[in-house]
Amino acid sequence: MSDISIMAVAAASPAWQPAIALDAKTVSAQAFAEALEKFWTAVKKRIANGSAPPNPFDHDGWYDITPEMAEIGLMYTGGNREISLPGIRTAVFDIDSGDWAETGESICFSDGKLWQGHHRLLSVLLSGKTIRNYVVTSAPPRKNLFAYYDQHVRRKGSHALQVAGWNGAGRIIAKAIEHIAVRYDHDALGIQKQVRFRPVSPRETLVYLETHPDFEKAAQLMLASYSDAADVIRSKAAAVFFAWKVIDAHDTATLEEFCVALGSGANLDEDSPILAARNKLTAAEAPGRKMADRTRLAYVSKAFIMWNCKQKMPRSRGGKIAPLNLDLDEDFPRIVRDPLANAAE
Repeated sequence: MSDISIMAVAAASPAWQPAIALDAKTVSAQAFAEALEKFWTAVKKRIANGSAPPNPFDHDGWYDITPEMAEIGLMYTGGNREISLPGIRTAVFDIDSGDWAETGESICFSDGKLWQGHHRLLSVLLSGKTIRNYVVTSAPPRKNLFAYYDQHVRRKGSHALQVAGWNGAGRIIAKAIEHIAVRYDHDALGIQKQVRFRPVSPRETLVYLETHPDFEKAAQLMLASYSDAADVIRSKAAAVFFAWKVIDAHDTATLEEFCVALGSGANLDEDSPILAARNKLTAAEAPGRKMADRTRLAYVSKAFIMWNCKQKMPRSRGGKIAPLNLDLDEDFPRIVRDPLANAAE
């Protein structure tokens, strides 16, 4: 069975079935767009022939919004920007995980038309679950009302950290969490190619830092004490995440020893994986071929793993030292605690 099914919009009844049903977490952008187009076409026909159910949102207040109510509310749209699939994925994830908060941010109708809340209602419909949300139905009519919503700065993960008291390196920490850490934890961090993954919300960024307090310590150490190493890595987000994983798996002394060598490059043997990492990370990049943060993280992580295991860079038959390379399809290098060290403790 296809992951998409489009059905006639049914009137409110015990036998109600959703007009659009798809897995927002896995559906492709093209299939999502096609499903929405069919949905809006069906809605327009129902509005035109007067067969749309009555709008269940008829007064200002808190509502327990069911998928059926969400679908009917969408029929009364006054117009909306293009629906963002990443935004829908984030909202559906929150709903499915039971992390939907009653913030008071309203879904708004004016003169009987829906102007604000299309993404939320569609997310409720696709999730198949009920949320509690405040709805305003009495917004005064105004020409082009839709153009007045969401006009200010959208909150980012760095904003959430700043409000919560994490200043200084908050922007770098947020990037490290949103683009690297969460993907790493879900095996969705590719060395060069990324797999499809949902966006990370500002709230999730804040919770991640609150539950991993050593992340901030690692950021301070890497950016203040080992800035030369961070400059070699050429990605502060990757450098901060790398420092955190080393501290978590080993200790700050191990991080210091590696980073001092990486940053200075002094007294390194020619077959040292640290030297090989320096050469790879500081090599000139071809125009339009900038190395991604995750790839830089993979190189420095692989070098660290080799160095920690006292491995040397291999040589060819002619004695030439091989460069530090990564296979496109190999698993992302993971810095983990030595089980023998754990046993010794």
